[in-house]
Amino acid sequence: MTEFSDTRASAEADNATAQVDLGFVYANGEDVPQDDAEAVRWFRKAADQGDADGKVNLGCMYQEGRGVPQDDTLVRQQNVPTSS
Repeated sequence: MTEFSDTRASAEADNATAQVDLGFVYANGEDVPQDDAEAVRWFRKAADQGDADGKVNLGCMYQEGRGVPQDDTLVRQQNVPTSS
């Protein structure tokens, strides 16, 4: 198995750390086509488990409007500092 396959398998088995890692893979297009919506999906899965990194990264995606509509309310819900 490749590192990507191992990470994906762990993420699909509800490992929050692997879900965050996979979110970064998709957000940055590392060894896969860049896909913000897929990144959001994995960050959300981690955030839904209470993972702090998942929450912050999901909030950043909402803050930047990457893969989701920009939404400051959801940014604050994920405890991401804003400039406002």
